Amino acid sequence: MRECYGIYAIEAYRFHARTVAMGSAAISALTRAERKDFMAASEAIGQMERMANAGEMLKCLRMVYCEDAGRELRRGEISERVTRASLIIPMSERQIYQNLKKARSIFVELRDLRK
Repeated sequence: MRECYGIYAIEAYRFHARTVAMGSAAISALTRAERKDFMAASEAIGQMERMANAGEMLKCLRMVYCEDAGRELRRGEISERVTRASLIIPMSERQIYQNLKKARSIFVELRDLRK
């Protein structure tokens, strides 16, 4: 996966978390492009819920990407969050990064960013 797609996927998951937190009024006010991102992120989360390691994968996604979604990420913050998540979730940092990569690739495929 190209890096620009990965960054786009991270921001889409963060956008999804912000929008869900704001409620149904915010969801109904989305533009067409925002709605596509929101729906792809929702569908990706739904797909992850049906996977074998759903609990751990979703916990990684929420702890690393969706926490404090209304604030812009600062440099190095994702790696700090991965380190903190590895202490809370019984998983190594490498496994967390693999789960996050899988979450990004699911979003990219569902959003049709890569053919």
